Amino acid sequence: MRIIGGDFKGRRFNPPAKNWPTRPTTDYAKEGLFN
Repeated sequence: MRIIGGDFKGRRFNPPAKNWPTRPTTDYAKEGLFN
C-alpha cells in the first residue's frame, strides 16, 4: 500500500495481514473515498 497525500506522501507500508480477502484499490478511487 502507498500513502497518496499529506506529510507522508509516497511512502509505502504493509497491510495488516497478507491473507485478507482484499484487492488493491487504485489511487484515484482512494483519493475520492478519503477526500
